[in-house]
Amino acid sequence: MERPKYLEYRHRRDQIARYNVERSTKVTLQKPAMALLRLVGKKTSASSDSFQEQWVVETRTSDVHPDYSGLVKVQVTEATKLIKGEPVGYDQSSDPTTLFLNETVDRFGKTRDLSGSLPTPHILVFPEEPQLSGGEWEESRLEMLPVTGPNGQVAGYEAMTVTYRCRVDQYGDDSVEYADITVTGNGRRGEESDPVWQEYSVSGQVRFAIREGHLLTGKVERSMASHLGGNVITSATTEDYTHASQDKERSVGGMRL
Repeated sequence: MERPKYLEYRHRRDQIARYNVERSTKVTLQKPAMALLRLVGKKTSASSDSFQEQWVVETRTSDVHPDYSGLVKVQVTEATKLIKGEPVGYDQSSDPTTLFLNETVDRFGKTRDLSGSLPTPHILVFPEEPQLSGGEWEESRLEMLPVTGPNGQVAGYEAMTVTYRCRVDQYGDDSVEYADITVTGNGRRGEESDPVWQEYSVSGQVRFAIREGHLLTGKVERSMASHLGGNVITSATTEDYTHASQDKERSVGGMRL
């Protein structure tokens, strides 16, 4: 008989984890079509822009609190942007290596003390109870997500409550004991009557190393739809995560080596 398993992140002081992330982003603008287009059955016109990126994401746990939550800093240490397979440069405002995310993450993936503008690599949120194969749960947490201004441009980043629904598809053992988990989540900022309101969604499949307490692989789709009157700007990103390495930061006299 299968025994239920506890699922939780394992935070260790001075721990460093690195992930290779393949990203594909498509930004679409939908706007009301002219009356003539409506007559022939086309209700909206749309334009889009797309690009790919290759990131190396590094997480550093600088401290672990008595409640086992970790103070984690996330940075992109390497980044390449490609359009139609050809490398292109970043402008200063969009270079991800200049961005960061600081968050305090507990054992179950819930966050507090958020600041920054990178997507969290802590994709999963866990319940406190152990789970069997097929087990499902729903949990919410805060995430830093972009705020769209009336002109359609990103006007900053603010915390949004995102509610997740997760399911253990299976447990397995392939050099490490793991859980395959399906995840979906939704969040919302504002009301439909507001000049600007936003809908956020995330979905994907993640393989989680149970004893090590970190992601092994994951494919995640994130979408933010910003409604501005009759216009809708949607930024949809697919991210493929692969755990690359894990080690411990070395220091002498408070200085990193």
